[in-house]
Amino acid sequence: MFGAAPFGSRTIAHTVIADGNGDEIADEEQSPTRSEASTTTTLASANAVSDFTNLLVSANSSVMLSGCVCAAEAEGLAILRTTFTIIGGTGNVDVNFSALLQTAQNLMTDPFSLSAASDASLGISLFTTDTLTSVINFSFDPRLVIGPNSSTALAFQQQLSQVLALQFNQQYTFDIFLRANSRATQSEIPEPATVVLLVSGVGFMAGFVKKRRSMR
Repeated sequence: MFGAAPFGSRTIAHTVIADGNGDEIADEEQSPTRSEASTTTTLASANAVSDFTNLLVSANSSVMLSGCVCAAEAEGLAILRTTFTIIGGTGNVDVNFSALLQTAQNLMTDPFSLSAASDASLGISLFTTDTLTSVINFSFDPRLVIGPNSSTALAFQQQLSQVLALQFNQQYTFDIFLRANSRATQSEIPEPATVVLLVSGVGFMAGFVKKRRSMR
């Protein structure tokens, strides 16, 4: 039998975008059943969902810098927190907790970028409300950082499953915390002459290949 959250709302969704000048745009929603937040600018976007009915949390963020000496950071945060009590018996009972974790992180920079980074954090906790004794404490926190003219990617999927011996008529608190953070900095803008040279070079190579093929 599910109860209310030990404090605050059962579902919380929060998003925020900040630029290099310290300006921030944020959105937040709290609800007993489902919360959703979304923030978008020309440089970044973030959204988060916390759904108690389906026991689902999701968060994502992205930053894309182009044609500016600038920096941006985006973050999506989803929290699901509730209490529950197992009724209808006495003593202990085996309970199977199962969850599917899926993450994907992609970073790419050009020679004019300074850096790019991505964090994807997940924390799952289950503890007794009266003694605050931890029963489950799972955390997942891959952090990726790259410099100029680089790329990296990480995709991860794992089925989490654990059987626990819990007590009847004991109140437990179940807490899920999910965070997706992206940030990037661009240090300079390519000069127009460089752009023209690159485009001309590509056009010349394409013409050269086409000519060679026509001679065969």
